Amino acid sequence: MITNMISPSIGVEIQGISESGFTDPDIASTTSELLARHGVVVFPRAHISDADLVAFSECSEMWW
Repeated sequence: MITNMISPSIGVEIQGISESGFTDPDIASTTSELLARHGVVVFPRAHISDADLVAFSECSEMWW
């Protein structure tokens, strides 16, 4: 996983996660931490299936 700041005040871009990576609890946890720290998380060219997106959001329910 590669992270790049979008701007000094808000946002981080995350690259290098494959479809199956989105269902990994460690990635969901790291993403949650990045969201809390930066306010915005962007996954450019993620190519995630609908099923994996649902699984990722379920892993990430702890965000809210």
